[in-house]
Amino acid sequence: MPKQMTFGVIVGNRGFFPSHLAASGRLEMIAALEKQGYKAIVVSPEETAHGAVETYKEAEICAALFKKHAAEIDGIIITLPNFGEERGLADALRLANLNVPVLIQATPDEAGKMAITHRRDSFCGKMSICNNLQQYGIKYSLTTLHTEAPDSPEFEADLKWFAGVCRVVGGFKNLRIGAVGARPAAFNTVRYSEKLLERSGITVDTLDLSEVLGRIGKLKDDDAAVQTNRLTITSVQCWTSMEEFFGIVPCTVMSMMSQKLLPSACEVDTLGSLSMYALGLASETPSALLDWNNNYGGDPNKAVCFHCSNLPKHFFNEGVKMDYQQIIAGTVGAENTHGTLDGKVKSGAMTFLRLSTDDFSGKIKGYTGEGSFTDDPLNTFGGAGVVNIPNLQKLLRYICENAFEHHVATNFSNSAAAVTEAATKYLGWDMYVHS
Repeated sequence: MPKQMTFGVIVGNRGFFPSHLAASGRLEMIAALEKQGYKAIVVSPEETAHGAVETYKEAEICAALFKKHAAEIDGIIITLPNFGEERGLADALRLANLNVPVLIQATPDEAGKMAITHRRDSFCGKMSICNNLQQYGIKYSLTTLHTEAPDSPEFEADLKWFAGVCRVVGGFKNLRIGAVGARPAAFNTVRYSEKLLERSGITVDTLDLSEVLGRIGKLKDDDAAVQTNRLTITSVQCWTSMEEFFGIVPCTVMSMMSQKLLPSACEVDTLGSLSMYALGLASETPSALLDWNNNYGGDPNKAVCFHCSNLPKHFFNEGVKMDYQQIIAGTVGAENTHGTLDGKVKSGAMTFLRLSTDDFSGKIKGYTGEGSFTDDPLNTFGGAGVVNIPNLQKLLRYICENAFEHHVATNFSNSAAAVTEAATKYLGWDMYVHS
């Protein structure tokens, strides 16, 4: 079950604007968060004037509260019920130093309430706080509209988006990936740089496949040694050693892990598992790793996405079955390849994502976008579905010209915007957004 998300809230106020707006705005933001099941950490009216932050002393009080709850806070929301004192807001963030995403929200004025008693000027104040945060070197995110009321449908959607951003950023902190076995010799395409991942706080823990299988025979599942690596996601040498020496494929176990939001990628595609994890964090639903595999007839915007397969149950229609792996069976025999999942991928909205390390530029890069899985008929084996992506030929050209892998992570969601914000703004990675 996903953990409850917690947001630190900083309420802006500037004394010569109506302070009662700060008091009511604080309550409106708390209500907006609680409506979506989120928890708010915010100073009380007993601690600061109106429970807002204006002076440096109030910034210190707010920062101390945030530090006390640092392990809980996933992101910070600055709410501007009026213009807001930009120095106090920026100081509170600097002093807290939580290094989490920040969202800036400004409440709109009403045309009939522009007298001094109700005038907000948060439209203007938002520009000032953004200017100050740039000066302080603090990264921040913006709402879709320049001003949005906390109880508006627009802010409700933006809050869901921002929660996804926070989950991706937080989920990548101190992440440990298990690379189980060596990549298949024929798959140069999944080479990657552990050093570039480490620079972003992501550790790859490599395990030799022979050691893993040998240890399994000597350990009980509840043995303490089984728990020591603390891995969150994995990439696995799924062929052909397991098949040749143990007579199985690991597909079903990997499917079960991915279904539980602990994605497991085949062919030791470590960046593939990271891509799956990013989408899962953003949407809180399972992801799959697929091949961009075939054209679909003559439609330039459709393609077949396929794997042989370890897709999570979430991806299939009811007709999914366990079978033998037809591709590897030609090498090691069908009797040694049971445990793969065979079925048609269901229809629905789809986000795709591929992350990669570029050793030549020294950067982590990626591409993302959205389309859909369709109901188009498909007569094949493994786990496969037809995708419809607007301007697909442009995307395919981009993939080839920029030497991306043929594997892509997919997810039944609309999560491209959240992943892009997290990757580009807070992680500093280069992303192409397909449209």
